[in-house]
Amino acid sequence: SLTVVQFSEFARTLDPNSSNGVDHAWGGQHFHFGGAVSGGKVRGLYPHNFQESTDNPIALSRGRMIPTYPWDALWLGTAEWFGISATPSEMDKVLPMHSNFPPDKLYRESELYKPAGWTDSPSAPPTKTPSSSPVTDSPTTPPTTAIPSSSPSMSPTSSPVESTNPPSTAPTARPSTKTPSTSPSQSPSESPT
Repeated sequence: SLTVVQFSEFARTLDPNSSNGVDHAWGGQHFHFGGAVSGGKVRGLYPHNFQESTDNPIALSRGRMIPTYPWDALWLGTAEWFGISATPSEMDKVLPMHSNFPPDKLYRESELYKPAGWTDSPSAPPTKTPSSSPVTDSPTTPPTTAIPSSSPSMSPTSSPVESTNPPSTAPTARPSTKTPSTSPSQSPSESPT
């Protein structure tokens, strides 16, 4: 089976800097997928408030978020899946910092992957009748209220920037200048011999 882990080496601030760019930050996201991955889950904590305050210990100025799980969290279970023994003598070679974190902040193989012997073949043949209702068993729920903000860039619910360029109605491909090689006695659907 295959496992793919996609990550960014650092996150970015949510507020722009003085050059209208963004700076390095801490909290980020990873994507982990593959045939044996027990997917469909969002792990960690989603910040529902991006404002720095005494009530929000993970939010800092300019929209920097302090991670609630370490870098090693995802890699520990992934290393176990690759066959690295969970014993300190072996895992320390791959993740030398993992022992600095409490066990409840590290994901084990059993949390990230389907059980050994799992197969993705269906137990019944697929039906040709499509379902009339969409799948709605998402494990996460988006925030239902707008997040108050003194800066529009701090709110994930702010309106998108409107484009000053209207959409083009021009064709995207140049039309062919070749004329079909049919004689006047042929209909367009007949092929020349």
